[in-house]
Amino acid sequence: LSGGIATVLEDIGPPGGGGSQTPGATSVEPSAIATAKQGDDGTTVTLEGKVVTAATHQVASGCIYIEEPDRSAGIRVNTNSAFAVGEAVNVSGEIGTSDGERVVQATSITSLGMTTPIPPIGVINRDIGGGDWLYNQTTGAGQRGVVGALGLNNIGLLVKTRGKVTYAGTDFVYVDDGARLWDGFTDGNNDPVRGVRVAAQSGAHLPALGSTVEITGISSCTIPQGETDPIRVLRVRSQDDIPRVIHVKPDGSDVNNGSTWALAKGTVQGAIDTASSGMEVWVAEGVYSERITLKAGVRLYGGFAGNEIRRESRDVLGNPTILDGGRLGPVVTCSSGLISSTTIDGFTIRNGSSPNGGGIRCANGSAPTICNNVITGNSAGYGGGIYC
Repeated sequence: LSGGIATVLEDIGPPGGGGSQTPGATSVEPSAIATAKQGDDGTTVTLEGKVVTAATHQVASGCIYIEEPDRSAGIRVNTNSAFAVGEAVNVSGEIGTSDGERVVQATSITSLGMTTPIPPIGVINRDIGGGDWLYNQTTGAGQRGVVGALGLNNIGLLVKTRGKVTYAGTDFVYVDDGARLWDGFTDGNNDPVRGVRVAAQSGAHLPALGSTVEITGISSCTIPQGETDPIRVLRVRSQDDIPRVIHVKPDGSDVNNGSTWALAKGTVQGAIDTASSGMEVWVAEGVYSERITLKAGVRLYGGFAGNEIRRESRDVLGNPTILDGGRLGPVVTCSSGLISSTTIDGFTIRNGSSPNGGGIRCANGSAPTICNNVITGNSAGYGGGIYC
């Protein structure tokens, strides 16, 4: 990847095995990131027409990440100037190495305007980081690989992976897809912690121990204190990169934290109340006799059997998830100020009754995403099904 080989992995392989799809290769252009990485530390480089994949200060203080538009290579750029994800830029500066990772110390960055944000490349755990690529220990040229990796080097690229959380710290977790990788980190009992280290900025809501997650972030590395070799690190950019999921089942309990199907909550509103912006609530099939109020930034999805680890695996028609208002008022209330990041998707909404909006009632200034729902058997003076 970093060597100018455009390996596009559109799908994540099965946990613990399989592989990723590789469509082909691309040539290296004179201002390509791969060309810059081949330079010795201290070499002046110019990179034109690259796209920002991590905005200023998102993954670490004083840097952004940029990629080739074809996703063939990416690199960290040190700067305190503000640039947004999806912004096309020209970068000039000096290439060097920091904590095992090639970086450009920018002397100038010119914005070319906004373009389409680059999507992440799906990889299995063992592919994150990759092995050495044209690495010269004396000059720093190339890119050093991470401990235990043999595949194509992808440090600097935006990727996504999935697995079960095997360790939960204050600002990092470990996620394992069954590959049982070990980078030398041990827990309080001195037992090896398996998986890929996922690092987040302070204040992020991290997934709970034992939960199954799909996480997006920048493929990166770090050299632990007292060690000489880099280990793989997935650096998340924002809460949206770690969509913590709260699970709900008819036989669950609101005493549970909802982190897994086995620890599911029992009410939809109980899950919404626990969730914070950027989180998802997955609701298993069944009848939920309750009226709910949506919360800003929380995405609510029905249609689950109660064993899925990916949202794409749900079956909305095969697993009917019913919100029954009992004729006591609107079934779903959307307060003022909600925007499209607040979602209700995959439910049957029935038996609501209200002067305005029996099934769904939106307050003035509310514009949530409402899709893939069946709204039936509701009544109101205005908008029996929906009033928005």
